[in-house]
Amino acid sequence: GSLNRRPGVRIFSTLRMKDGNKKKVVFMGTPEVAAQSLRIIIDESKKPESDFEIAAVVSNPPRPAGRKKKLQPSPVQALAEDMGLPIFTPSGLLKRFDDSAEFLATMKDIAPDLAITAAYGQFLPKSFLSIPDCGT
Repeated sequence: GSLNRRPGVRIFSTLRMKDGNKKKVVFMGTPEVAAQSLRIIIDESKKPESDFEIAAVVSNPPRPAGRKKKLQPSPVQALAEDMGLPIFTPSGLLKRFDDSAEFLATMKDIAPDLAITAAYGQFLPKSFLSIPDCGT
């Protein structure tokens, strides 16, 4: 029944490319709840009838954790690495961050059709929001 349907995933069926290529999606998130969303999107992208692929994953940089303050990747970064997906961890997207220009240039090169955000935790400037053709 309708209880088994995953809300939000069906939207991709409206994003079919005219040339038959899959749409490129960038996922942006950081905590465990976002990793759960990413897992669902990964599973959906692997289905033969899927109209999209995950072109990149973006998460906040690793943070110190535990008594020894060892750098720990976010749950989203860990999942993306486990799945072999390209992962980016910019310190920020605003111009004041040293790596923002390089990150934005990389996103323009990837040319995603859609960006999905789930508890990413950083401000998304117009310079990023204008990159995906179908929005964020």
